[in-house]
Amino acid sequence: MDHSPRDILDQWMQAVNGADVERLLNLYDPHAVLIPTFSNRILNTPEKLRDYFEKLGSRPELSIALHEKTLTVQEMKSDQYTLGAFTTGASRLTANCSTSRRDSAM
Repeated sequence: MDHSPRDILDQWMQAVNGADVERLLNLYDPHAVLIPTFSNRILNTPEKLRDYFEKLGSRPELSIALHEKTLTVQEMKSDQYTLGAFTTGASRLTANCSTSRRDSAM
């Protein structure tokens, strides 16, 4: 399985669009901190992430897509990346998604 930043983003979008909570959670480190788009609370435990994604997955109208021209991938070190993009959902909400990944954490 490819673990490039773009591949991880694609996996994340497919999991959100498919309401696949287990697949989403597997993309996050157990110590991950998420500043979510659809909540005003910082999520800093696996349980909080699960609750958030379960609630998100229960929204049948939710669908996200990537605006290709907004995608940036920057290599920070040889084993770290930052990824940013703008996405829109069915409700036309624009979200700025940003993440960092250390390859050695895999």
